[in-house]
Amino acid sequence: MGSSNDKIEKEETEQDISQSSTIDSENYLSSSHIDDLNLKESPQEEILKFIVSGYAQMNKRIQDTKKSIKKEQRKARKNKTVPSQQPERFKRKVMPRLIAAIN
Repeated sequence: MGSSNDKIEKEETEQDISQSSTIDSENYLSSSHIDDLNLKESPQEEILKFIVSGYAQMNKRIQDTKKSIKKEQRKARKNKTVPSQQPERFKRKVMPRLIAAIN
């Protein structure tokens, strides 16, 4: 009885191997195909994961910086002390009044 079960398992594995070899062109890098081959991570995959994680960390820092800048701008608008607009306001409103007062 054990030999008949071994034959069935051997046929199933041969079918699995033949199915996995026909997938090559379309889904070569699909996770199921890689799992079928029982591959361990290659050094390239480890490097790629490291790069992707570094990029994700950098992207998060950029997003955090943007959020903090927006937060500062909201505070400045709320307090109406926007330093970048002060010189323009001075030129538009205060300077003409000073010139008129001098004349």
